[in-house]
Amino acid sequence: MIGKKIVFLISLFVVLGFFLGCQSQKVEKKVDNKYLLEKRLKEYWQAVINKNFDKAYELEYPVFRKVVPKTNYIKAGINTKAVYVGAEPVEINLNKNQDEALVKMALLVKFHVPGIKADKIKIQKKEKWIKVNDNWYHVPGANTPAKQERG
Repeated sequence: MIGKKIVFLISLFVVLGFFLGCQSQKVEKKVDNKYLLEKRLKEYWQAVINKNFDKAYELEYPVFRKVVPKTNYIKAGINTKAVYVGAEPVEINLNKNQDEALVKMALLVKFHVPGIKADKIKIQKKEKWIKVNDNWYHVPGANTPAKQERG
């Protein structure tokens, strides 16, 4: 009788341990996805701030890169009147499958217009990011301005 109770208790602990182990792995995956996305966001925006458009291009959504040649992307980045001088994620919302995200970014932008003193402007914009083969990519064109204030 005692032997059956011990076998039952051991079996119960094994089942509970397996169940709880699976649950903790799911939580870790969510944390990892958000961490990886934050890391990728910082990498992308640092490349844009540093005017390293070659690097920024590599972090754009692969479908976009198939349509837009790298030379055109780099030329557009160099010729823009807006210069990003700061970027910080404000809010990150991952979808249920953890493979798409809407990110609200706080960006500090300076405009270069000849003859006009350029002020820094703080804007917030929403960006879409998609996970492909365990890497997060910025989706150009899916971005919307959220808020603007002079800085």
